[in-house]
Amino acid sequence: MNGQTSTSGQASIAAEASNDRQLQNTASDTRSAGSSAGSSSGSARHLPSGDRYQGGWLDGKPNGKGTYWWSDGSHYDGNWTNGQKNGNGTYTWPSGAVYTGDWVGGVMQGVGTYTSKDGATYRGSWYKDEKHGLGRKSYANGDKYEGIWKNGKPDGPGMYRWSDGSEYNGEWVQGQMHGKGTFVWPNKERYDGEWVQGREQR
Repeated sequence: MNGQTSTSGQASIAAEASNDRQLQNTASDTRSAGSSAGSSSGSARHLPSGDRYQGGWLDGKPNGKGTYWWSDGSHYDGNWTNGQKNGNGTYTWPSGAVYTGDWVGGVMQGVGTYTSKDGATYRGSWYKDEKHGLGRKSYANGDKYEGIWKNGKPDGPGMYRWSDGSEYNGEWVQGQMHGKGTFVWPNKERYDGEWVQGREQR
């Protein structure tokens, strides 16, 4: 076999990674809460920017538990520290994409679940708004990947299952099958060996 099934999988990974990154950028880019004069706790506030906040407030910034609604339609419900998302919380994009999990200094970091607007779901580790560490992703087209991620892409040992029944178990580098691995096609034909940038080396 010529690995055409695996090539389609690479395209799926690349497209999903691009879509996710565009959404994730909005969570940390201009997503620190706006400040306003005053200091109190648990009060509802309409800010000059058009944003709205209800919850804990300290020294003119969200602090503690609270919900922030941005004027673009996105909102965050969770814990805050000194005006930044910090701890556990849920961020919802205007598109309907949702992240629920850990935050550190305003970015997705720790363990969390992200569901994109097309229904794809990732559950696992995050670092600075990127999938990073052990995680599992179910793609909108029915494909699934479980393994190690680095900077938002499969990188390290992992298993990818295509919706047509194909399966690859082995090494990945920057979202491509690269290194030693086993690919099994729907007709049960298999290849065990080396892969370079998504293609078997026969």
